[in-house]
Amino acid sequence: IRSTVKFNVGGRNFETSRSVIDQHQDTMLARLVSDTWQENAAGNSSTPIFIDRNGDIFAYVLDYLRYGSISLPITIEKEMFLRDLDYYGIVPTPGTVETKKMDEEICNRLDKMMGRFDYMQLKLQGIGGKQPSAKMYIG
Repeated sequence: IRSTVKFNVGGRNFETSRSVIDQHQDTMLARLVSDTWQENAAGNSSTPIFIDRNGDIFAYVLDYLRYGSISLPITIEKEMFLRDLDYYGIVPTPGTVETKKMDEEICNRLDKMMGRFDYMQLKLQGIGGKQPSAKMYIG
């Protein structure tokens, strides 16, 4: 039995320790790497198992399996992540999936940058208007 397993998820290659997957026996991933499945699968055992899902999200699925919780970046929608957990047969424990929020300093810096950009645009157009806020663009 190999100590690592390889996945090709949406064209991205991943390799993780088999023990991470073995800790979650009720998941689709555990069934895919099981000895029974691998014996019945055609092809080379060193070939990554292909899964037609989003590889960017899968990276966070593996982290969730490793650590038991995750703080998703603002670029990964929580609903999409939860949909993929469901697809893989992973039931999240309440409170273990969080989304990072933009901190105040980043919002202030974006406000400054957007203000300068909008000011230049408005000046070029010869019109005035309300200065936007970064907080208007985040939920």
